[in-house]
Amino acid sequence: MQADRQEKDNMNTDCITIRMEDIDIGKLCGAAEDIAFDVTGEKLNMDSDCLMILDRVVECFSELKYAMIAGGDEELLYLVAAAVGIYTGEYMLRHSLARKGFRWMIVDNEPGIFDSDGALGLYPVSRVYDMIINDAPGALFPLQEYYGSFSRFMQAS
Repeated sequence: MQADRQEKDNMNTDCITIRMEDIDIGKLCGAAEDIAFDVTGEKLNMDSDCLMILDRVVECFSELKYAMIAGGDEELLYLVAAAVGIYTGEYMLRHSLARKGFRWMIVDNEPGIFDSDGALGLYPVSRVYDMIINDAPGALFPLQEYYGSFSRFMQAS
């Protein structure tokens, strides 16, 4: 029991803490634009079509994940999820959530979009990573639906 507690304490001190100033939103959005163009041949413009294009990107990487993991490219999956997730979050902020007081915050060492007190929010990077990696039924939840369902919730409240 004592050894387990000691090992857990050691693990916690080895964690990397993410700060918002460590995240370059513009650079990650640019990476998402490059990835989307490479995969689909279409440009992202923060318009109504961008989530549909990003859904195709996510679907492509979901289909390639096993080959990428086997080839040692698992880190690339994380980078794709980060870029696409940040772009998705930035789209959500620009198209409605910023007007409602939402902004990027780090909660539980993870970037997300939260209201001013951090009580209500979304983790778009985790959502995209889950969409790429998880094969469980219902794991694929298109980004358009993700944004739409949250927007409807916000309008109702």
